[in-house]
Amino acid sequence: IKVIDDGDDNLERPWLFEKGSTLSNQSVCFRFHPHTAKLLGELKGEFTKYKLLNVSGMKSIYAIRIYEMLMRWKDRKHVTITVDELKERMLLTSKAYSLFGCIKQKVITPAMDEIALYSDINPSYELIKKGNKVVSVKFYFEYKEGRTPKDALREDALTTLKVIKETLT
Repeated sequence: IKVIDDGDDNLERPWLFEKGSTLSNQSVCFRFHPHTAKLLGELKGEFTKYKLLNVSGMKSIYAIRIYEMLMRWKDRKHVTITVDELKERMLLTSKAYSLFGCIKQKVITPAMDEIALYSDINPSYELIKKGNKVVSVKFYFEYKEGRTPKDALREDALTTLKVIKETLT
């Protein structure tokens, strides 16, 4: 967990202090690191809340992270984020993501497709450039009418069953 305090300090701390399971593997026990437990205890209003069903069909961690980011700004229905901040939030540390074109192709476009398919929103975005260089991305979304994440999961399951049936016949 990365903790940014009021000053200029960024601290990285582990989430867990201990973890284990019972001999029968029917339960898992863990204990938060004392610093993390303190932060969780102080958590009262600055958190993002959404229905788990809205991300349950997503396979891409980037789709889930972008969805969470959009839900954090759900009252405004848009958020502008610099490319550097996007890289940090998506944990894109590899040199493979040094060019924005790779980020767009491998992270943003597939994530937006999954969010549109499985969640309760229709996302879109625009690139903000300085000269020829993309410096920020502005994400927008609007809520869908009448279609639920369950509908998308059901359609996905029916498609999978259809492919299996065609393969067997």
